[in-house]
Amino acid sequence: MKNLIKLIFVLLLLVFANCIYAQNACEFDSSYEKTAQGHRLLETEDGNYFLVTLSGFDGGINYANKLILKLALIGKCGNEIWKKNIDSLGSGTARVIGFYKESDNVLICAVTNLVENNTMFYKIDNNGNRLHKWKYNATNFQTKNILKISDNKYITMGYLIQSNGSTSHNNPQIVMTDTLGNILATKKIYVDSNSKGQIFNGYKLTNNNILLLGSEDSSLRLTYIDTSLVITNNIKVKSSSYIGRLSEYILLSKDSSQILYTAPVYTNNFNSLKGFYLARFDLLGNILQEKNFFDIDRYGTGDRLHVFETNKVLFLKGSKNFISFIYLDSSFNIIKMDSIEYPPLTTDTYVRGARDYIFSNDNAVVFAGSIEFTSLMNYRTTVNVFKQSLFTKIKTIIISGTNFINQKNGILQLTTAIIPTNAANQNVIWSISDTNLATITQTGLVTAKANGTVIVTATAADGGGATASKTITISNQNIIVQQISIIGNDSIFTKNGFIQLSAAILPTNAANQQVIWSIKDTNLASITQAGLVTAKANGTVIVTATAADGGGATATKTITITNQSVGLNKVNLNNQIKIYPNPASNKLIITTTNNLTPDASGLQLQLLDLTGKVIANYNNQTEIDISAIANGMYLLHIQTPNGNLVKQVVVNK
Repeated sequence: MKNLIKLIFVLLLLVFANCIYAQNACEFDSSYEKTAQGHRLLETEDGNYFLVTLSGFDGGINYANKLILKLALIGKCGNEIWKKNIDSLGSGTARVIGFYKESDNVLICAVTNLVENNTMFYKIDNNGNRLHKWKYNATNFQTKNILKISDNKYITMGYLIQSNGSTSHNNPQIVMTDTLGNILATKKIYVDSNSKGQIFNGYKLTNNNILLLGSEDSSLRLTYIDTSLVITNNIKVKSSSYIGRLSEYILLSKDSSQILYTAPVYTNNFNSLKGFYLARFDLLGNILQEKNFFDIDRYGTGDRLHVFETNKVLFLKGSKNFISFIYLDSSFNIIKMDSIEYPPLTTDTYVRGARDYIFSNDNAVVFAGSIEFTSLMNYRTTVNVFKQSLFTKIKTIIISGTNFINQKNGILQLTTAIIPTNAANQNVIWSISDTNLATITQTGLVTAKANGTVIVTATAADGGGATASKTITISNQNIIVQQISIIGNDSIFTKNGFIQLSAAILPTNAANQQVIWSIKDTNLASITQAGLVTAKANGTVIVTATAADGGGATATKTITITNQSVGLNKVNLNNQIKIYPNPASNKLIITTTNNLTPDASGLQLQLLDLTGKVIANYNNQTEIDISAIANGMYLLHIQTPNGNLVKQVVVNK
């Protein structure tokens, strides 16, 4: 029995844990590949992550002659879904220089071998199957990135190491290849003879216009080429507001209208790091905005630049055992600064830094970092993937306030308590289960409308998924009519004919279910408050039923009237039919004139109450037995060969 109780307790804990887990964004820190480096990340549309690594590093610059390119799919909460070997690269020093989505089901990965001076390209499907591989060789060319320019043409960007007497410098260069590994063209982007330059990123702006973004010492270089690698414009941008060195963090804004650039800032002799520089340029290199950030403790030089929410900016920096971020608005004002701790595992373990960052769709930072294990006798690395929300999200919401409203149109103010108290966005979104019973504002004010039970929900506005709900019972409200439907025929085709209409009310528990009947054009027909329509002349009339509770609900019905007598010879049925006694206790006597009918033959009688309900039918009778009819006022409908007539009768015993 004790074991059973323990089992139930454990199961309840698991259920509770799962509920909490489901309400919050996943965060994780997991190791995926040992003795590996060269990692890149890519987020899928459904929130999973592709991780590409180079495995086979067994310490320092010594390699196991078995470098393997691997691709893994990692779930949004850190679980490894699958991992596959893409290629065996053999020996050498290699790195992943490009990894991106080419189409819905094709990934492109590029790896450069720094020893053998070659670059390999891989097309891989979303299931980790290698579709195609090609490579090219280029002596002394260091590749930094790749760009597809057509179905079978790619350009690689980087720099060419050249010797200039006793010194060497880097000359920006691009190489165009086909998917067979043939070099179709090369192009040097010349810099000053004593300068060092590289090309880091490329963007295809139009079918025949490509923008290359690079650096030349502490300057930014914008180079425009066509798809034949002909340079159409080459712009060097120099800012005097900072002293820096070469930086590869240059990117195009989301709307392709501006260029953002960040670089470290040093003292005049380059011996001391002061901070970082951020600038915004137009596509011709004109400075739109620039700013130096000095003496920001612990936040480093802005290793990675990310643009989101149009032109807002996020810096990410990986260092020994933390990741820092600075969140800026479009004017480069600091909105928030923070750091994510990544504590050492042991005294000889530290984070070397993140090779690739992703700012994920759920506002978290995801990075693949190398964990270095160092000691006097050992050196090795492991690739870890780490995900954490940049801004602390709401984990728990507590709704405060009473759980009832018992006054007519009463109000109830609800409030929330947020856990943790330092959540960046503490706003909640209020909703209510049935707006026919009550409404709620986004300040949490509930207003009663009708009796019943509603569920109020507060949902965290930060997108983390935290929710809370509260049940509120509402009483002592007048339930008004919301909808009316008129039931009955839509035509009268007998002389002085009539139709009985009735009204269906929603909600069915409305306090006052009476309606007020009215008719447009009383020359054509009349209507009683019991819904009985009697024809008078040919034409079309509109009948309206209006809720008697004052709530404003209405319904209409169009009725077509035909075959009615017109002119001076219209028979006056009211004078030809007599009913007595009236009031009556036990029986009613009906008499007619000879020119209508010599006796009661041809008369059809129907007794109705004031709601239109049929009480009794009498045919071909001159005396009606009403001894079983209760006291009250009734309508006697009389149908004759010459038309119809309605008489009001009173039963009084």
